[in-house]
Amino acid sequence: MRHRLRGKKILLEFSLLIFLLATVGLPCVLARLVTSEGTRPQELALTSLPSSYDIDVESVCFDAVDGLNFRGWCLGGVDANLCVPWRRGEWG
Repeated sequence: MRHRLRGKKILLEFSLLIFLLATVGLPCVLARLVTSEGTRPQELALTSLPSSYDIDVESVCFDAVDGLNFRGWCLGGVDANLCVPWRRGEWG
């Protein structure tokens, strides 16, 4: 009887481990693979700045409450109530 209960417990633990790997581990690994630099070599070649295209641009930085910051460019536009955040490049 004890061997049966132990076998069921091991099967339950193994099933839980497989479930967690399939629902948490695999999506995290796939997301990292898709967003890593090795999968987007064309973006590594992007080195030009908006100012090199005669665009009226201002460098901006927004500090978040968690200590991270968001750096980018503010481009002049017609509608002062419109803001489109855009980011490319490395984290920082």
